[in-house]
Amino acid sequence: MKLSTLKSHITDNKSLLIAAFISLVLHTFLLSGYSISLPSDIKNITSIHVRLVKVLPEKKPTQPTATQAHQNSIAPNPKVPNNEVPKPDVEVPEHSLNSENTSTSPDIPTNIETTTEPTNSSLKEKLLAEDTTENTTTAETDSSVNTDMTNPYTFVHSEFEVTRGGDSGILGIAYITFNMDSRKNTYQLTSITEPKGLASIFLSKLEQYSEGNVDEKGLKPSYYAYEFGANSGKNQYAHLLWSDGVIEMTSNKGKKSEPLPEGTQDFLSFMYQFMFTPPLNVMQITMTNGKYLRTYTYSFEGEETISTKLGDLKTLHLLKSGENQEKTEVWLALDYQNIPVRIRKTEKDGAVLEQTVTTISTTRPE
Repeated sequence: MKLSTLKSHITDNKSLLIAAFISLVLHTFLLSGYSISLPSDIKNITSIHVRLVKVLPEKKPTQPTATQAHQNSIAPNPKVPNNEVPKPDVEVPEHSLNSENTSTSPDIPTNIETTTEPTNSSLKEKLLAEDTTENTTTAETDSSVNTDMTNPYTFVHSEFEVTRGGDSGILGIAYITFNMDSRKNTYQLTSITEPKGLASIFLSKLEQYSEGNVDEKGLKPSYYAYEFGANSGKNQYAHLLWSDGVIEMTSNKGKKSEPLPEGTQDFLSFMYQFMFTPPLNVMQITMTNGKYLRTYTYSFEGEETISTKLGDLKTLHLLKSGENQEKTEVWLALDYQNIPVRIRKTEKDGAVLEQTVTTISTTRPE
């Protein structure tokens, strides 16, 4: 009776018993370090084949090598949105971009670095080219006050209109010619100012002359002359004897000698020295006018655009102050190797003479 009743209960609860048995088996294997893997293509749920698989320790991810890190750091093209990376020119399998697979999978080609490198290099070259363009633009803007000193003119002929103060009337014409012999490393500078119209009645012709050598520091005058018409009482001369370290000056006050400081210029050569040295590098200069030798401190008054008969010229405005309210101002043309294009002289009595350029020629006549 009991046996038949037990069989009856087993028959009625067959599904429950099977489920309990399977649960017991699963818990047993889980606790013993095994796992059960079921086939993915189960077609007949009434027939289940159980396969035991040993559970291995978890494998730590490997660190990518330098080559793999390089492959994964391909910079995006600046023209592509941030969330998109440009595709390389050569088609690469998707798994080759995974550093872990690259180090473990035998199916990945060994020349993967060669495959991806051209794309990375081309992007870098493009970025560098754009950076270079931007830097060049910035450098040109920042260095606008110092033009190229490596190729000074070997010949410059300029003509100026001479006016008094703010008057519009022309008192005269000035001609300044700079001529350098590159083979002998010598130079000659002449300045001739001729009065015109009524001014010729009370003004005399003024001539200045400077000559010397050219070295790595620029102009090195050896002789300067200042001659004011037929009035020999106003004539002044200077001999700069560099080998002896002496300057000899002759004027209506006689002849005198003084030690010759390095870098001394005369009143004519100093305006063309700025073709060879940046005007703002040194703000002091020793000069002679044939009568005396003095060290002047000049100041940078700013960048200015001045109107001339050649059009508007971008210039550097320099000011040299002297004793008794005397001062000399020079405007250097940035687009013409820093040659003077305006010169203003204020005398101790307040009189102002100004020269403004009308013609510039840098071609030596044949």
